[in-house]
Amino acid sequence: MSNRFTNHQKEISNEFVKLFESYFFIECEPEEIRSLPEGKKPSGDTPSYVFKLTEVENLGSLVVGADVVIFGSCSQKLVKHRLKLGKLTFKYSERIFKTGIKKWQIPLRVIKDYFRYNRFKNFYLLCASAYAYSDYALSKSFINKSYKWGYFPSASRRTFEEILSIRNNNKVPNLLWIGRFIDWKHPELAIMLAENLKNAGYYFVLSMAGFGPMLTEIKKMVADKQLEDYIIMHGSITADKAIEMMEMSDIFVQTSDFNEGWGAVLNEAMSCGCCVVASHAIGAVPYLLKHNINGLIFKNGSLKELMDCVIQSMKDVKQRQLLGQEAYLTMKKEWHPQIAATRFYNLVRSLLSNDMAVNAESGPCSKAVILENNWM
Repeated sequence: MSNRFTNHQKEISNEFVKLFESYFFIECEPEEIRSLPEGKKPSGDTPSYVFKLTEVENLGSLVVGADVVIFGSCSQKLVKHRLKLGKLTFKYSERIFKTGIKKWQIPLRVIKDYFRYNRFKNFYLLCASAYAYSDYALSKSFINKSYKWGYFPSASRRTFEEILSIRNNNKVPNLLWIGRFIDWKHPELAIMLAENLKNAGYYFVLSMAGFGPMLTEIKKMVADKQLEDYIIMHGSITADKAIEMMEMSDIFVQTSDFNEGWGAVLNEAMSCGCCVVASHAIGAVPYLLKHNINGLIFKNGSLKELMDCVIQSMKDVKQRQLLGQEAYLTMKKEWHPQIAATRFYNLVRSLLSNDMAVNAESGPCSKAVILENNWM
């Protein structure tokens, strides 16, 4: 159960259908506010397991009768009776204190969250951010009952060798930035990066795709800094087009701050074997990336560190390709929808049988740990 069905839930849902006897995805958001960006729209017809909240007859019986329920961006009232009966339930959540919390608010939050979360025995947290458990732990919620999770969007269907052959046509390093043009995704940082690279004498192409309230401002920055020969603005694109552009790009740059709950474009770029350069503040980064192993991480907001990482990957083609290959393998061998679904299925069976929970050592369904904002 969540607000709406997007491209980010389609792959994992298809895997759940194969594993569970029955599977339903219930959209809880009102019809009038269902518009989605192109990159989040599921391709093809809506799957038969997806229902709008208003279409479900006997909703209460369905929710209470299910062996397991995952609920995300929807009211806890929908599962309130289920929780009181002690039935296995997971809350699927990004971090809740993206802009921080004042110390005096914590005692009140502890009391409030006891009634919402802590008093229910079979209530667990699926962390769609590496910072989610830390946020909930401030109010003593989901202690030792939190698991690493995330988003599992569509991925490249090509082999890494096929992707490299596409990139062999690039005459200069191809950089890519994809996202909404909003303040906390910091597209201006990508423009400043391009300006500094140009001034330092580097040749490259930076493609930027997406839409949003900052788009006009960003286009003006490109013109004012005379970067038209270096930056290509693509506008809004589909999910399939995003994958195509990632397969062509050598370096993927992600500049968001702590407001980026997960950042599913990171999964997509890694699955396409890009050398990823990403801010440490992005919710997915601590789960998916290991610095200098399968990508490069820079401290949030640091133009200097961003520059250093990009220049490093531009200069050393071999290292850039090795980082991209390791990113590709991370997505194929651990953060893949099929692997995540299987691990979740095994975890559910373990919890339902009251055996010791089956814990993966890393990746999806491994135990979440406390992670402070300043870990890097």
